[in-house]
Amino acid sequence: MASRNRGRPKLRDLSRTPPTAQEQAALRGDFNKNQPPIVTAVLGQSLLEIELDQLLRPHFKHHDDATWAKLTDDHGPFSNFNSKIISARAFGICNDVVRDGLNTVRNIRNAFAHSNRPLKFSHELVVKELKNITLPKVKRSSLCKSLSVVQETSETGE
Repeated sequence: MASRNRGRPKLRDLSRTPPTAQEQAALRGDFNKNQPPIVTAVLGQSLLEIELDQLLRPHFKHHDDATWAKLTDDHGPFSNFNSKIISARAFGICNDVVRDGLNTVRNIRNAFAHSNRPLKFSHELVVKELKNITLPKVKRSSLCKSLSVVQETSETGE
């Protein structure tokens, strides 16, 4: 997808192009491998955001690629994970419990991505955040199941 930069792609466009099914499978495979904690944090959030995108798009009358690109560009209403989480709750895609879990993943990812020090999942503040995620045991949505995979994988990391 080209940006408004006179048709020339920008680096930012890479984060806006949805992955193919094969690329998603490769990302899931990478997530389940023993990765450094920062990779687990960033990749886990990315996988959840991909799924959230797939759940949000059908709720719009126009859910074509061009419209979605405008919604998710730098100035669009869905330019970040937080906006997507808020919208998913508003559309009834997730309940308060899943929304809170997604926000926890967002906060952990931000801590790993922006910390000036190397973090591990064993850090007391990260452990505290992960323990705050409460998910239902039965009748879970696909987003809830994905969130629990992220939580379990994060808990087994360093």
